[in-house]
Amino acid sequence: MNQLPSIKIDEAVALFIGTSSRLGQAYRTLRAEWLPDSPPTTLVFSSLGRSICRSIESDPDEEKILLWSTVENLMERGDEAVKNALATGLLEAVLSAASGGLSITSITSITSITRHFGPTTMAYCRAWDEFTGCTTDGIS
Repeated sequence: MNQLPSIKIDEAVALFIGTSSRLGQAYRTLRAEWLPDSPPTTLVFSSLGRSICRSIESDPDEEKILLWSTVENLMERGDEAVKNALATGLLEAVLSAASGGLSITSITSITSITRHFGPTTMAYCRAWDEFTGCTTDGIS
């Protein structure tokens, strides 16, 4: 059986921001702030993770499902740079917000997104909770 090729960073960012017009706008704003350079990929995913946390209450379930299935696909098929950027940028930003590390008021609904995590995403989050000694609702 042939394996699909790994997804590279540029494709991963495009797939991810394609899940939501709000995330696309957040990405374009971040890129504009960094011109003429490009922002570091981990910073991109961290910033987008915080954006997700700010809108948990208002995001429709369909959007959450698309977003987190895309994350799962990228965690499974992304190359090492993609997996690292998602883990240390996006997922750690979301988990940090959930544990009170960020001042995001709507994070009380973290379980409204964790229920959409796939097995690879969930396994990383559980390992991160264990490593940090935190207990995130919907994770542990």
